[in-house]
Amino acid sequence: MTTENENLEKISKILALVGSILLVIEGLISIFGGGLLIAYSSPLWGIGAIISGLILIVAGIIVLSTYGVINLESLNINFEKSWVFTIIAGIIGIIFGGWLGGLLLIIAGVIDLTLEKQI
Repeated sequence: MTTENENLEKISKILALVGSILLVIEGLISIFGGGLLIAYSSPLWGIGAIISGLILIVAGIIVLSTYGVINLESLNINFEKSWVFTIIAGIIGIIFGGWLGGLLLIIAGVIDLTLEKQI
């Protein structure tokens, strides 16, 4: 039973890390792929893509911080690993255009939730 839980925990961590990295990449693509090109011609049209990209990047960095990949203690920001952060970041990712990363984060959050309920 514990090996199944350990395997699920590893799968959850891998899904969360890949999902959060994808959110950061999708945020960068949103900013540099469309936001800045549109904002160059008319500043108001590209603002939405830039804001969406920044939100995706922040959500991805928060999840990376909760899993201990990025250390944000120098900014006095501490996040504990929780399925709530993972699911909320996944929902935010889907809302702002990071479909694949958001979906992976929601799956990882649901796996974390089931592991927490088993203990």
